[in-house]
Amino acid sequence: MDLNEIVNYSASDELISEKRRKAIEHFKKYNVPGFRKGKATDTAIKTVFKNQINEFMKNELINNAHDDILFETKMRPIGQPVIEKLIFDGNKFECSMVYSKKPDFELKQYKGIEVVEPHIN
Repeated sequence: MDLNEIVNYSASDELISEKRRKAIEHFKKYNVPGFRKGKATDTAIKTVFKNQINEFMKNELINNAHDDILFETKMRPIGQPVIEKLIFDGNKFECSMVYSKKPDFELKQYKGIEVVEPHIN
């Protein structure tokens, strides 16, 4: 019985666009040189915070992948998954996660076993 399962995931274009909008909104509250706080254009934010936006999006997409995988597979994992492969270039997101699963087992009905209760003073 294998207790590890590898799951592949690809994000849709719509989800990637949604996470990009969320990342830009997140970074709007930071100071951008040449703009008043909160008044920077999306293009300026993308330019100044390019690496941070990509990292923000990657984390958001990984969390989304984890939630979608658990919802679709009804898996009962133990701990956090290990990310085996990750491809993220800004417009494409794919990953492979290795999950450790709880084993399935069934307790049988046992008859004839007597349980002795301890004596309490």
